[in-house]
Amino acid sequence: VSAGFLGWLLTETRAAFHASQPARSPSPQQSEASANSVPQTGTNAPGAADPLAPRPSGMEPLPDIKKQVRNLTPPSRPTWEIVRDYLQDPNNPAKAAEALSSLSFCANTSRSAENARQMRSQGLSSGPKYLAMQANSEAHSTYCPRLLESEYRLRSDLLDQSAKAGDLDAMEAYHTVSPVGEWPTPEQFGDPRVVAWKTNSIEYLHKAAQLGRTDALLLLSNIYSSTPVNSEEPASVFGNIQDPVKSYAYAHAWAGFAMADERVREQLQSSAYLQNASKGLTREQVSQAVSISKQIHLSRKKE
Repeated sequence: VSAGFLGWLLTETRAAFHASQPARSPSPQQSEASANSVPQTGTNAPGAADPLAPRPSGMEPLPDIKKQVRNLTPPSRPTWEIVRDYLQDPNNPAKAAEALSSLSFCANTSRSAENARQMRSQGLSSGPKYLAMQANSEAHSTYCPRLLESEYRLRSDLLDQSAKAGDLDAMEAYHTVSPVGEWPTPEQFGDPRVVAWKTNSIEYLHKAAQLGRTDALLLLSNIYSSTPVNSEEPASVFGNIQDPVKSYAYAHAWAGFAMADERVREQLQSSAYLQNASKGLTREQVSQAVSISKQIHLSRKKE
């Protein structure tokens, strides 16, 4: 077993929480530069369909949701066209999937230009990472101009639909996609849309965990370990529900299931995973967390 196996496993299960770029609207400079190159049609046109209108509840769950949310492959045409076509036929799963994938590409590459500039300033403009960042920046300018906050918010809407339809991948990914376009700033933490999104996020992860998704336990542990709002460090949008006992309880529950795999068990033991996860807790808190972990195991259906 390679030394990096556990690291790979943790990264894979937490990828949606830590690695996904928050959804952002293009900067005013990007929108202004492209204003003359994109026709006044689609969702930006006067009288266009309202992107925030309730979506049909009977639409089938989307395929490959995790892949779509993490997408870094440019779409085949401008995203505003894809969103327009979806809004004209919102019951079409293929169009919904294309909209989610293309909007995710735009969200995930929204900082590529800024990152490329930073790499150039550090003298890192010749390596493969820089070239990939530069390519993403150029593709973002081509396929993601003039998107509105409301259009980026369609990602959250689409994931919510699929989660309500029972898609476990959507339940796990929902908390990574902001309901306000850009990732919420501290000033937006009290926004009713953000408050509802956080509540739904926790409910979806709990449901996914109860239905057998082991990685949802680890995601819940991460959320409950979020930086609190009153911390000296930058606050997390989930900081108001920070709970070290629950964080350890879900880490303990996840480890209990993960250790069924001998390779994972060896890595967890050698890395002192649970000992590190319980740092800062009193014996009483650890005991309380273990009791919660046992309840999680009892309430969980087998995957």
